[in-house]
Amino acid sequence: MKEIYIDGKNDFFASANTRYGFYSLFDEVFDRKKFEKVYIIKGGSGTGKSSLMKKVREKCDSEGMKTQGVLCSSDPISLDGLTVGGNIAAFIDGTSPHTTDPVYPGAVDNIINLGEFWNEELIRKNRNVLITLDEKKKQSISRAYKYLKAAGDIADDTLNIISQNFDFGKMKKAILRFFDNEFGKNGVFTQKKCFTTCFNRNGYGRSLFFENMSCRRCIVENDRGSYSYFFEEMLSEARKRDIPVIVSYDCFDPRKADGLYFPDESLCVTRCSDRDKYRCVAGEPYRIFNMERFISCDTLRRNKEKLRFGNKCSDELMHASSESFDEAFSIHSETESIYISAMDFFEKERFTAELVKEFETFLESRKND
Repeated sequence: MKEIYIDGKNDFFASANTRYGFYSLFDEVFDRKKFEKVYIIKGGSGTGKSSLMKKVREKCDSEGMKTQGVLCSSDPISLDGLTVGGNIAAFIDGTSPHTTDPVYPGAVDNIINLGEFWNEELIRKNRNVLITLDEKKKQSISRAYKYLKAAGDIADDTLNIISQNFDFGKMKKAILRFFDNEFGKNGVFTQKKCFTTCFNRNGYGRSLFFENMSCRRCIVENDRGSYSYFFEEMLSEARKRDIPVIVSYDCFDPRKADGLYFPDESLCVTRCSDRDKYRCVAGEPYRIFNMERFISCDTLRRNKEKLRFGNKCSDELMHASSESFDEAFSIHSETESIYISAMDFFEKERFTAELVKEFETFLESRKND
């Protein structure tokens, strides 16, 4: 399936719809020990959790305060989270499927309950409808994950074929040359995790998180699934040389890295399925790693039909999964409409304005400390 590029400034994903089901990095991304203040936002679908975070972001941006958005993996136009000033503060959508509760109540965590602004009586009148919708949504999502699991089994088989006579030695030499040429003095190895890709009703989506932060953008192409070998070796080399790195993991298979960003060098290495399209959205690549150099032509020739059939089956399964996520999204929209109709948005927006002012006061007090 073709990728859809998402130019979300320096935004990324902290969760993914994977072959193993829903996978979350929220505990790591929003590690409470790293933040001074964390707001956990609760409330039903459509109560304005994402819009509240966007209002906070607008205010911070206008004041020149650095923000970083955590995009919703099922709907990237929405925010699942927001960090402000690096690790000064964070806002989190604390509802399912990334349910979040306070770790250090009062000391770090504060709960924002948008349920205070809905008419509970109106919602209760739709109790049976909401329960039915929820069950239907769960069925659609479960079906989507089953298709992804099957596609994952095919991906494993494809990689097993590609691994035959794969030239690991040649690949490692290319990586060593790259590190020798591009990296300066050693620092201290640190590793942060995120997702820069998502899979949902629209198929594959990809954030330009790494590209937007990099002066040098490198791509890995024609990998046929062997990208995991390449990034695993690169990560190992970064660890040996004490080079800090941010690692993006594959939204399809979160066990595997699919991109690296080296902040000290302002350099990133990411997968690319369409070089021409990449040029249009991210510019000319600084360096291209063509994985065909390491894959045996004889292996490809002998297994041509198997690989072609596997690709066809995988594409069909991924398409079916995307359609099931689309069904779930439509059902979710029906649920949202019920909550929206029961919300007092005038009071909610007034509360939001007060919260933004309160947060601004917090930021000012921190400057004066």
